[in-house]
Amino acid sequence: MGMINKCSGIWEKKVLDENNTLYVCFERKTQLLHNRLDETGYCGETFAVELTDGVIDIFKGAWSSRGEVVREYFPDRNVDWN
Repeated sequence: MGMINKCSGIWEKKVLDENNTLYVCFERKTQLLHNRLDETGYCGETFAVELTDGVIDIFKGAWSSRGEVVREYFPDRNVDWN
């Protein structure tokens, strides 16, 4: 494993299905979608995010996602970005 990108902020995790997990940092207005069958996003770089429960998730090749995806899976949260 190469260099790990340590993403600042506290992240929330939503497992969408057996292959896709959405990670959202509301304070940074940032979202990443990890698809375990296609880890080529961001040139296959590795990411580490701290979750709300203090656990560190490490995953490879996440894709940037859109605000509308976050709104769909976190309907109770204010998502004022695209």
